[in-house]
Amino acid sequence: VPHTQEFLAEAERVADELEKIGVRADIDDRDESVARRIRDAEVKWIPYVVVIGKREVESGRLSVRIRGLGQREMALEELKEQLLRELEGYPRVPSTLPRRVSLRPKYR
Repeated sequence: VPHTQEFLAEAERVADELEKIGVRADIDDRDESVARRIRDAEVKWIPYVVVIGKREVESGRLSVRIRGLGQREMALEELKEQLLRELEGYPRVPSTLPRRVSLRPKYR
């Protein structure tokens, strides 16, 4: 979840890194508040939500919300290692939908 459109390129970079290791990554670039986009991710049971803003870009550490564990700060490499451990033995199927949520079909 990029804080604003200004951080979309960094969100794309993080998503690229995650997809390289076989982890699906979506970017919620909709014109909604960050709180709304995080809440929508939680309602959809998305286990990891990474918020990228000025602080994360400057520090090089990601703000990660892990379902059931809460908020953590970690480097991208730490996140990748944790995801690889958790996904060990599970199949990895790429998404057929566009990475950016704003480009996906809308159902009402």
